[in-house]
Amino acid sequence: MGWRVKRSHISEKWFVVFSPPELWDVETARAVGGSILGHIHHHDPRAPKPLVGAAVQQGSVCSLQWSPGEDRLASGSKDGRLSIWDGDFAACKLAKLQRQPLVTMKQPSAVKKQRAMACSCLALFTTVCLVLLYVQSCVCGEAEIFGGKEVKAHSMPYMVLLLHCGEPDCGGTLLSSRWVLTAAHCTDITAVLLGVHSIKKIKNDKSVQVRKVVKTYPHPEYDSDTFNHDLQLLKLKKEVKQTNTVKYLPLADVIEDPNEGTTCRVAGWGFFDNTNTTSDVLMSAKVDVMGREKCNSATYWNSDITPDMVCAGPQGKNKTQDTCEGDSGGPLFCNGVQVGVTSFGAAGCRPHKIPGVYTFLSKQHIEWMKKIMRKPALFETSATQ
Repeated sequence: MGWRVKRSHISEKWFVVFSPPELWDVETARAVGGSILGHIHHHDPRAPKPLVGAAVQQGSVCSLQWSPGEDRLASGSKDGRLSIWDGDFAACKLAKLQRQPLVTMKQPSAVKKQRAMACSCLALFTTVCLVLLYVQSCVCGEAEIFGGKEVKAHSMPYMVLLLHCGEPDCGGTLLSSRWVLTAAHCTDITAVLLGVHSIKKIKNDKSVQVRKVVKTYPHPEYDSDTFNHDLQLLKLKKEVKQTNTVKYLPLADVIEDPNEGTTCRVAGWGFFDNTNTTSDVLMSAKVDVMGREKCNSATYWNSDITPDMVCAGPQGKNKTQDTCEGDSGGPLFCNGVQVGVTSFGAAGCRPHKIPGVYTFLSKQHIEWMKKIMRKPALFETSATQ
């Protein structure tokens, strides 16, 4: 997942910090100064101590995230004027292009216990800015493709690239106009990109669609220790338009458990060798299903596999292909049907005798997903933001 979350305690207010860069709280009568091309720093003399942030890259103000409601980033200036940055995607883009705050006011006291969260990679930018700026490949996610081949551009139009703080992190499947299926361990996903083939060409690809994630629904029985029920639904703020490069892959009513020896297909943008090299383009690989009894033996996963998991990996003629770091949440296709979601595997990007593990889309899982997708907005308050 790249940089990990830690906690900091400053002036009796808890807030989340990514390192680097720093995160700061903006409270009543406290301003944050700086510019989007320099250092952001705390300059209010009434503060208990200054908070110095890391250097801010051009456009990375767009990488700042806001909780729903009144949370905003506030930046001050020597003349006492306080600027309030809007968290809206369109506003973010406008702010980056004009290099100006969107709202200004004279009274810093108008800012109420607000907080801003900075992104985890300095060289990476935000979700909307991502379509305008080059995205540096970094180590992200938990499982990716190695030993596979580049797919024909846009031949898998339902593939979704998930962003954690503007950084490519996981894969997913577009189920409908506002729903994406991925893994529950892909946390803090802020937005998704659709219609992507080459990450480096995103800024020039007019077919790419960007959507903000407004609700996340990890499976209620997901266990972060065992990875059982490693499924999650993401609800998008705005509907996705079906095009030649973006299409839905609706859920089947019933999915058959794949037989041992079945050759299946996985896909993703991640590591494709053991040198920690990420792929710029969408890759695909073939894997063979291993029966649960064999997969649960001491030779392999030693009783870690449940009926809600599918084992598939490098065996037989596909012994040099598998998932590796970065493709978590992507689909497992068997006999042309998505039967699973990439969950976990053995460490290292090299051929393993130990197969990768995928969450099986069981009847119970499908019923849960369809129930969530039918839920009226009025009853969505319990979902994670």
